[in-house]
Amino acid sequence: MNKSGTVSNYGRVRRLANRYCWGVDTQIQRLQQTADRFPKTGEETQLDYAHYTLKNDWEVLLVFLTRLRRCLLMLQKIGPPLALDPNFLARFDKTVPDLKDVRDYEEHFDDYSLGKGRNKSAKWGNLESYAYDARTFTNGLGHFSTEAAQSAARTVWEAVISMESRAKEVGYLSYEDRYESKKMPGERS
Repeated sequence: MNKSGTVSNYGRVRRLANRYCWGVDTQIQRLQQTADRFPKTGEETQLDYAHYTLKNDWEVLLVFLTRLRRCLLMLQKIGPPLALDPNFLARFDKTVPDLKDVRDYEEHFDDYSLGKGRNKSAKWGNLESYAYDARTFTNGLGHFSTEAAQSAARTVWEAVISMESRAKEVGYLSYEDRYESKKMPGERS
């Protein structure tokens, strides 16, 4: 990959990772707000609303985590002179080890319903077995927590930042470099 491709890909991944890290934080906040707003006692309609809101927010959190993992994969593909330490991907996968199976199960429910899912250990009955609240999510193929999601997001951001000085050496200009401002509007500290 030529120098300008390296720089533009690093910048693209940095922007996307920043957005997806924000997405993880936002979804975790939504999960907590829903749990606080609709405690387990109350009218049936409110409980249904809370139930579906929590499930939907977990599904969106899965999307953001999957995209963050793809950011790490993209950083690995950039290669020299920005070679990413492969330990970042290992740390991410260790933090949310069930992510790929859980996401696959949620995304390809049609295949799993027909017994054709990628993970052959999945049983049809597990399609409807969920347990989730504001802090944890479990389906038929795995489990993860908001704490693990935040840790995984931090791992990706650390990977991005670990490459920044080398990216600048080959021509990457951060927002600060271009506009003499500490951060982009909305960028995490």
